[in-house]
Amino acid sequence: MNLKRYMKNIPLLLLVLLLQSCGLFQKILPKPDEYSFNESTRQSETIAGLNISNIDSVEYKADNSLLLHGGSVIALATYLNTNFTGDFTVNVQKGRGLKFSFRTTSNNFKDNQGITFNYTTAGSWLEENGNVIAKFDTVRAIVGETERIQITNEGTQYIMQVGCTVIYKGTTTIPATEYILASTFSGSRVLLTGIDFIPIRRADKRNTPQARAERVRW
Repeated sequence: MNLKRYMKNIPLLLLVLLLQSCGLFQKILPKPDEYSFNESTRQSETIAGLNISNIDSVEYKADNSLLLHGGSVIALATYLNTNFTGDFTVNVQKGRGLKFSFRTTSNNFKDNQGITFNYTTAGSWLEENGNVIAKFDTVRAIVGETERIQITNEGTQYIMQVGCTVIYKGTTTIPATEYILASTFSGSRVLLTGIDFIPIRRADKRNTPQARAERVRW
């Protein structure tokens, strides 16, 4: 009886081995810790997401929306864009809030957190390499209310904007990267929507409209 049951499962086992050997599982079945955002929006850059925390701590809600539970960490990046504005609509649904870390990467985040913007119900602050460099006591998350947070990286400069207010402009020697990592404090639940990474394309001086006009010969 057991032999017959085993023989029936042989075709299924062969199929599994074939799929694994050809790498077809990776193509057919999505990886539960990887996400892709803005694929259906032509005006926006496609953003890759990687959950580097507990697999159940991040919920993919829509094409540019995530629900982060307590203790979650997700790395977001676009291809080869290090000068860009990261744009997020944030709704702290429960708990203290979240952090945005930039000028770091997903593979060395534990050792190098770069610059981190902490956005909480008790106030906000900036850290560079773990050291507090600025505090914003009046910039507070309000549970259940949405707020827009924008992080701009351009060369050695970076800008933090909350709502319509630029709260900080700074410079750093930490190299810019393609990444922004969002992580929640323990016991928090945060909804991120409208996720967008907007590249900054600085015109070369030789290619400005005025320079091009001067090169025209009639």
